[in-house]
Amino acid sequence: MRKRSSIIVIVVGLVAVTIASVVSMYPSLSDARDTVEAEWSTAEQALEARYDALAELSRAVRAVQADLELLDEVDDALGDWKAAASQRPTPDPDDEPPVANRVEGAAARLARTVTSRPSLRGNGDVVLALLGYLGTDPTAALQPYNDAVQRFDRARNRFPGPFFAEILGFDALSTVEVPGALAELDLPDPPTPEPPPTESDAEATTPTPAG
Repeated sequence: MRKRSSIIVIVVGLVAVTIASVVSMYPSLSDARDTVEAEWSTAEQALEARYDALAELSRAVRAVQADLELLDEVDDALGDWKAAASQRPTPDPDDEPPVANRVEGAAARLARTVTSRPSLRGNGDVVLALLGYLGTDPTAALQPYNDAVQRFDRARNRFPGPFFAEILGFDALSTVEVPGALAELDLPDPPTPEPPPTESDAEATTPTPAG
């Protein structure tokens, strides 16, 4: 009887400790999640500009090589990004970052394809669109968001663990990674702009009056 009572006391004590831990973890998870949402708002703006440039690159490549299947993958990922961003009135770190990772993966494959095919890397419009896209590197804007996600994950993994964090409504979140291989691409030179016409050029193209 005494042994059974001891077991009951231990079980009740463990339950009490667990409940207290769950209750105490809520404020830290809530604060960490708020930070993630604030940082994602900034990161999303950088990604919006980047994916607008990616859409321009996709259109430029399609004008040269419309049968490239990779373009459908890029456009589908961009469509999913637009859909995820439009489903909520505010930036959403639950649904949008996984889609952003899909877009980044497809975009990296498109960039490698452009730089490896002479018909594409030799086209001035494609080259300008590629350089415009690569010039939108969002790494600096993403770093604070990724750091915030890692802090949030550490808060989720503290005792009593992520199971109870999910019960409280704090699901795991994704970081967004820009493929590092983009920095190693063999980029084509930008097309040389045509010089402005001179007076002699204008005279040469002006028709001589009859008479």
